[in-house]
Amino acid sequence: MAVELLRAPAAGTRNGPSQAPGAPARPGTGSPSGVNVGDTERVVSAAVGGVLALLGLARRSLGGGAAALAGGGLLYRGLTGRCHLYGALGVNTAAGQSTGPVEVRRSVTVDRPADELYRLWREPQTPARVFGFFADVAPVDPTRARWTVRLPLGRTLTWETRVTEDRPGQAVRWESTEGAPVRNSGEVTFGPSLSPLEKGTVVTLRVRFTPPGGAVGGGLVKLLGVAPDALAGKALKYFRSLAETGEIPTTDRQPAARSDTR
Repeated sequence: MAVELLRAPAAGTRNGPSQAPGAPARPGTGSPSGVNVGDTERVVSAAVGGVLALLGLARRSLGGGAAALAGGGLLYRGLTGRCHLYGALGVNTAAGQSTGPVEVRRSVTVDRPADELYRLWREPQTPARVFGFFADVAPVDPTRARWTVRLPLGRTLTWETRVTEDRPGQAVRWESTEGAPVRNSGEVTFGPSLSPLEKGTVVTLRVRFTPPGGAVGGGLVKLLGVAPDALAGKALKYFRSLAETGEIPTTDRQPAARSDTR
């Protein structure tokens, strides 16, 4: 299985030349909006802060109030990307991060003809089966589907996608509709193998996530619970198994937040 991970280059700042890789951030550098906390820290801060705030409010005591206050501070740090202590010390862990689109392409050879694989992919229930480890995918009509990702603490993210290009036996493209919490698109293509020693059809899956709001969107993509490259790789693995055996493996370990429903 081939993999290619592409990241759009980060836009230059208006604060002068870029720092050398690995160099400590200088005061005043980074986002003009004052963001000085990196993506990973923001995700952890928001997650821990949310738990602390909920537990503290539930306890209704002095200790609970302190926990809720601390949780609120962490939530602010995670959601805004701003840390007053970092600002005072001149620390900026967000400096130099790429917050642009993330695009992944993966390919796998399936021992079936292209036309058959195309028809299988276009069956209404196929996306739900091959992406079931990541989201509940419900067909709305022949060209639209609703995706629901279940997050910790009972939260969900929901968006719709629509097919934007459909070439029978060759390719299918789709993209999220307006208002999606994380803009995304995808494409699957079916082509002949380039190796004379390998029979079957090369199926290539491309997925692209465009986080809104810079680093905030980057943290949101991480909260989805699966990296884009892992998403593409696992979906192709499931699709190949479905095409060649009629079944999808169920022995893979599933994340605690959700389980396969195939």
